[in-house]
Amino acid sequence: MPAMIAARPLREINLDDFSINSFISFTDSNALSLSVSDKKLAYSYMWIELHKKEEAKEQIIFMNRMWVMQAVFEGLIFSFIVAIGVLIDLKWGLNKDISWLEFIVIFAVLLSSVWLSAIEARRYARTQIREVILSYYSYCC
Repeated sequence: MPAMIAARPLREINLDDFSINSFISFTDSNALSLSVSDKKLAYSYMWIELHKKEEAKEQIIFMNRMWVMQAVFEGLIFSFIVAIGVLIDLKWGLNKDISWLEFIVIFAVLLSSVWLSAIEARRYARTQIREVILSYYSYCC
């Protein structure tokens, strides 16, 4: 499948064709074969090869931004989970007078914040992976 993808112009490539699985058995023009079963190793290899290309500098900056945004949202997930724990401790552990309505509303907001942060973190991770694969095929093949 990678040979079919590499043969087409970039604007005609369907992003559904791209996956780490399609890259794993890819052989580049230098006859350097990458037969790795570990997807993380293949992904790291693509990053290393992209860092070697000076013309990919703008793409690397963009992908680094995606990585940072993913990390920010993953950090927010942890923060919201800690806030849920504090809220539960506030209601039952410290015996503060919080009405059930306040508790339920705050709990629902925090829980939905965890869920939305997870969605955004996943979206940034997928975008970053897609950009690494597309950039690798654009600059290194």
